[in-house]
Amino acid sequence: MTKTDLQNYRADKRRLDRISAELAGHETRVCVQSAADPPFSKHCVTLSGLPPSDEVTALHREKAALERRTAAVRAFISAIPDPQTREMFELKYLKGKTFLQVAMAIGLGGNESCVKMRIYRQLRKL
Repeated sequence: MTKTDLQNYRADKRRLDRISAELAGHETRVCVQSAADPPFSKHCVTLSGLPPSDEVTALHREKAALERRTAAVRAFISAIPDPQTREMFELKYLKGKTFLQVAMAIGLGGNESCVKMRIYRQLRKL
């Protein structure tokens, strides 16, 4: 895990949401009805899915890569043993807060240098 991976988390998450919406837009639905012939009853079946295309395949690959990267960031942060440091990482990298906002939320009275040092020390352990 690198600092760049952590910093890219929010952008990766936004891109993941856009890809999911785009894939949903490519989804096709077809309604099939049976005839009213003597042994058959009238019914409707809806089939839905994505058309097989290079664009859809590329979107699925990118989505899978983004899901792996975002999951790795969340796993790294959840593995931090100190709960206060873990909360600092969550606020800073998952929620996009500034060091000052993190310090205020944690209750350090605006001491952003303390937040910076704890985060940088944790990153040096990698």
